[in-house]
Amino acid sequence: MSWADFLYYNSKENKLYAVDEYNYGRIVTFNLNADGSVASDEVFTIESNSGTPVFIENSSLFVVNTNGQIKILDMNTKMYHTTNLTAMPYYSQAMMDSNNIYLHADNKTIYKISTPDYKIAQTIALRVVPTQIFVANGYLYYLGQYGNNAWLLDKIKL
Repeated sequence: MSWADFLYYNSKENKLYAVDEYNYGRIVTFNLNADGSVASDEVFTIESNSGTPVFIENSSLFVVNTNGQIKILDMNTKMYHTTNLTAMPYYSQAMMDSNNIYLHADNKTIYKISTPDYKIAQTIALRVVPTQIFVANGYLYYLGQYGNNAWLLDKIKL
């Protein structure tokens, strides 16, 4: 599979997602057996995608730009959910807990997106630009560079 630019693992459903490097318009889902071997695969083409789809960790969801609209794509149902995001995030990482998606949009901002309606429920300002985010035990943890050689690990109660 020489064309795969990004490879993501969905641990809840034991699936791998490979994203096409040429126009980011194709996602291949590999269903894995318990022993890790590929049981089946499926190719899905995103509607007029531009930009890199952002995989939402702990889910089967991607943030995608379709025809100029930012939507959440559910790879299980192949359904798009409309959001109120106005632009595809510049640098992104996304995590999901049981009810919400946390999307690092750009710089020092994280959007909390509710999963029932896929709308921005809260904008969270951070002290530094995060390099990694993680959601656990009711907290949003993030790691970012605070100075030349100083790093900050911080948490926010959700």
